[in-house]
Amino acid sequence: MNGVEEHHSDDLITPNDSVTAETSAAAADGAILVEDLLKKCHDLLNELDQFRTFVAENNRQNAVEIRQFQNSILSELKSLEKVYRLHIE
Repeated sequence: MNGVEEHHSDDLITPNDSVTAETSAAAADGAILVEDLLKKCHDLLNELDQFRTFVAENNRQNAVEIRQFQNSILSELKSLEKVYRLHIE
C-alpha cells in the first residue's frame, strides 16, 4: 500500500441505541454530580457565614480573613449553576 489506509463501510462507527443510552446515562450522572456539588457549595457558604458570625462575636475579625476563600467558593458556585442550567435545558 502507499501509506494511505483504506476505509470500508464496515469500519464506520454509527450511533446506535446503546450509545444513546450511555450518553443519556452519563448526562443524568453529570446532573446528579452537579446537584451534589451545588448543595455542598451552599452548605459550605452557610458554614462560613456561621464562622464569620462566631469570629465577629469574639472580636477576632483581624485575625481571620475568609473573604477571599468565600469569593472563590461563590465563583465556583456560579460556574456550577451555569453547568447545571446547561444540563436541564
